[in-house]
Amino acid sequence: MERQPKVTDFLYENLCVILVGRANKREEIVMHFCFTAQYTSQAINAMMDDPATNRAEAIKKLLDAAGAKLVSLYNYPADGPGVMLIFDVPDPEMAPAIAGVAFAGGAIQNVKLTRLLTQDELKSIQQKGRKLRAAYKPPGK
Repeated sequence: MERQPKVTDFLYENLCVILVGRANKREEIVMHFCFTAQYTSQAINAMMDDPATNRAEAIKKLLDAAGAKLVSLYNYPADGPGVMLIFDVPDPEMAPAIAGVAFAGGAIQNVKLTRLLTQDELKSIQQKGRKLRAAYKPPGK
């Protein structure tokens, strides 16, 4: 029977990397990020000139090179048009590197990168916040 991991099995590095030890092997749980950006007018014109352009392939190639995995990819018409993707990456420093490379290519602007938390991560953060709450006094109190 496989032993279930305990809270003490989790090792947090760089705020978010979680490694769970089970028996003699390690299982890596990656971090989720949401990336949004608007296309530049030049990029929109290039995509209209060649409607068969597959930006998903270019995105997947960049993510693969970074050791990341594409979870979902969407385009949206508001504030843009733009692109939104959710990806998993085991190294927290790779997420801003991915965003920087994409931005430096010149096809996107107004880039936002957001770390997404699972419900389990949020619960852990709330438990830690509860322990810290007594140590903080807001101004005027």
